[in-house]
Amino acid sequence: MIALWGAKPGEGCTTTAIGVSSAYARRNPSFGTLLVDLGGDLPAALGSGSRDGCTEWLASTGSPLEALRNLELPTALNGLRLLPMGQETEWPDTRQQTLLQYLLALDRNVVVDVGGLDPTRADSISKIRQLFAAQSGSILVTRACFLALSRLQAVGLVPQRAVLMREEGRALTASDVGRIVDCPIVGEIDVEPRIRRALDAGLLLTRAPMLFRRQCAALLS
Repeated sequence: MIALWGAKPGEGCTTTAIGVSSAYARRNPSFGTLLVDLGGDLPAALGSGSRDGCTEWLASTGSPLEALRNLELPTALNGLRLLPMGQETEWPDTRQQTLLQYLLALDRNVVVDVGGLDPTRADSISKIRQLFAAQSGSILVTRACFLALSRLQAVGLVPQRAVLMREEGRALTASDVGRIVDCPIVGEIDVEPRIRRALDAGLLLTRAPMLFRRQCAALLS
């Protein structure tokens, strides 16, 4: 399981999650890949609209684990399915541990879009995001942005690995970011207008720029 998280919203977790999960699906579509939405933006980004999802399961304490499969949605890419976030906001803490163990035990590739963390909140959504971001194998997604990097200390998590969303015009270099996050930068993704256009149109799965595909596939090695 790969969980992608940011020190604040807007760092590129959703974009990276789509790229990494599609790379898994293209590499071995018969094995299967599940893209899990904890950030809340994936249904819109994939053009599927608002749907029930894992938070409905979390809030319904009587639902068996098997019910989670019924919440999965097909995507435009063969071998890739989406588990939406849903609309519920509160559930017992024990349920999120159960969801975590379920996803860790799946015999598929699992990519989780955790989204941005908010250390000032203590609701169920914030707790589950913090839980998944703290797992081994999680990856911090960040821009070379002073505001985002300054939030890391408040988040309270020490990143194990990081991906840099590379943009023109930033004063901080990749080396600067590496020193600040104090963990390996395992990949860099160039943020370019073609990516934003494909994302806005809900077509990033099928019409992503080739450079973006290569950079996301490199994160799997």
